[in-house]
This record gives sequence, C-alpha cells and structure tokens, in this order.
Amino acid sequence: MQQINEATDSAFVFERIENVEMDKKDIISNSVAFIAEKFVSAKSVIQLKDPELGKIVGDVVLMNSKAGFLDAFHGIKTRIVLDAKDGKYRLQMSNVVATDRNGIESPWGKIEGANRYRIEPMAQSVLCEFSNELLKYLKKVKANANW
Repeated sequence: MQQINEATDSAFVFERIENVEMDKKDIISNSVAFIAEKFVSAKSVIQLKDPELGKIVGDVVLMNSKAGFLDAFHGIKTRIVLDAKDGKYRLQMSNVVATDRNGIESPWGKIEGANRYRIEPMAQSVLCEFSNELLKYLKKVKANANW
C-alpha cells in the first residue's frame, strides 16, 4: 500500500506498508543488510537501528537512474524511517531535497518549495524504486532462508 501526501503547500511524506513473513527483529536485521549492500556503508546512512524497538532511522541519497544530462535534479536526499512489527513493516520517507548529479543538495531543491512540480514526480519514482527493491530483497532472503 502506498500513500503520498499530495497537498502542494504541505510536507511531502512517502509511506508504504508491506506484509512479509518475518518477525520484527528479522525485518530490521535484513533491512540493515539491504542498506549495507545498496550503499557504501550502512553506518554512514543509519543513525538508529533498534531490533527490540523495531525501528531504523537514517538519511539516504537516492539517485535517479533516468535523469538526463540537462536535468536540473539528478536525485534526492531524504529521511528514512522503517518501523517493523511481526509480519509487516512501514517505510516512511520525508524531508526530501533534490540533488545534483554528485548527490549535493540543490539550493532550489526543497520539495515544499516552488519547484515541487518538478521534484515530486522524480521523487515518487525514486522512492517507489527504493521501496520495491527493499521488499524484493526481504522476500528473497525469506525464500533463501534454508539454503
């Protein structure tokens, strides 16, 4: 399930809730492994990981693989919060800022600003892709649990 707050003058929040056949601790542990594989270092991304609480909090830069050479914005920097319960998790992403091709925040890139109409479609695409990759990873881990 995907929800996106679409009011133009309100804060942008991407949220997706997914069911997975794992307990809370396994969801958190495997999500940390996913982040470690996707980024150079999970330590550089994650500020909080607590399997007992069932929570991961961090900041990520996600690049848009479809960005053209002349596009002003090539990716986004966003706050990620993953909450887990036995059998499901909620992924929320907020504080979205557009970045250039080097992952540096653009001075005109705040999604709540005047360029929202340019940033939001790209942000939705990039965030959906990240969310889909996480779900696919968790399902693959579950399927390969008995190797």
